[in-house]
Amino acid sequence: MSSVRTSRTALTHAILTTIHPAIAHNTHFPFPVPLPSELHLLIRTHLRVHIARALLDSLHASLHNSLSALCDDCKSYHAHVFGPHVADWPVIRAGRGCRCPAIGLPSTPPSGSWKTDHDDNACLKQDAPPRPPVGDNDPPAYFLAHVQQTLATYASMDPSFPYADEPIVTNADLDAFISRVLATFGWTAVSAMSHRNWEFDNEVSIVPSPSGNIPVITLDCLQLQLDLPIHDDILARSILHPTKVTYFPPSPPPTTTGMSLIFRLRITLTPAFSQLHATLSTLLPQPSCRPSFCS
Repeated sequence: MSSVRTSRTALTHAILTTIHPAIAHNTHFPFPVPLPSELHLLIRTHLRVHIARALLDSLHASLHNSLSALCDDCKSYHAHVFGPHVADWPVIRAGRGCRCPAIGLPSTPPSGSWKTDHDDNACLKQDAPPRPPVGDNDPPAYFLAHVQQTLATYASMDPSFPYADEPIVTNADLDAFISRVLATFGWTAVSAMSHRNWEFDNEVSIVPSPSGNIPVITLDCLQLQLDLPIHDDILARSILHPTKVTYFPPSPPPTTTGMSLIFRLRITLTPAFSQLHATLSTLLPQPSCRPSFCS
């Protein structure tokens, strides 16, 4: 087999796991007593699973922050127009936040379980820095922010982290970063041409680098390095996957204005119905009474 297929998200998280400072250094863990290689491999596998889950938590938090940048009215509107799946909302993909004040509308501060203590109401930030436009072929802004934040975290853990200067702002930046890491093994990633839009489960193929040189490691060794099944399994099972995140606007309670309007309508319509009832009573024949029931 000369190639392996996986999803965009699984490959990105597998690479982020492979370059984690605790994984990338090809040395044994410092234990007070020597351990067999099998135990080191087992410990490394558990560490990979832990990092993979932490990466998914980080991606979920990035989506959380993007949703928290919308006011309650914006979230209700997008849920009504685009459906409850948050990842399908164009405003979430673009990461632009609420623009209600910019068009002269009052903004309702975010509330509910999506609101956290460290979240700022982006509805009130009219001077927020502009973001580059996000097209259908580009990954969501919160996914790019997730990758960039992960690299920044790794750089703070290891001063010699080789990818600290990687800017992840556009899809081209993300592809260049993935290619740079895979090139160290003599391989590269190729997206399927049939995919028009960027989706989390879009298929990519890992193939030998087109430079013509023999790959540094075999494909079997590369699969051991990336350990893609771990990420495929976690992404498929976890409820934190972005495509599984939904938002349902709460049912608003009756407002004072609405109740007052209903009350006024009842007062206005009651005389009209009374007059209509009296008119019909004079036009329709009255039922005859039976002697046993009449006085």
